[in-house]
Amino acid sequence: NAWPARACRGHARERIMIEYADVFGRLIGFLLSVAAITVAVLLTVGVYRDLEKLKREGRTPDYMPPFGWILATAVFGPLGFLCYWLVHRSTLRR
Repeated sequence: NAWPARACRGHARERIMIEYADVFGRLIGFLLSVAAITVAVLLTVGVYRDLEKLKREGRTPDYMPPFGWILATAVFGPLGFLCYWLVHRSTLRR
């Protein structure tokens, strides 16, 4: 008669472990989202500052207006920054 009680306790442990895994997964997802947003914001600020430097030098950005580059970096993060860097700062530009 003790067997069903043990089975229930095991089932409760399994349910608790699943809940912990769910909470842990959500926490990891949240932290990765915060990291991705932080990186995108930092890269966007870097592009903005570089565009200001280009403006002071009397140059204009290539292919898009400054707001386009800022928006592309904010939306696409590292990919937008990579495109900006390739167009304006890499040796491929020359």
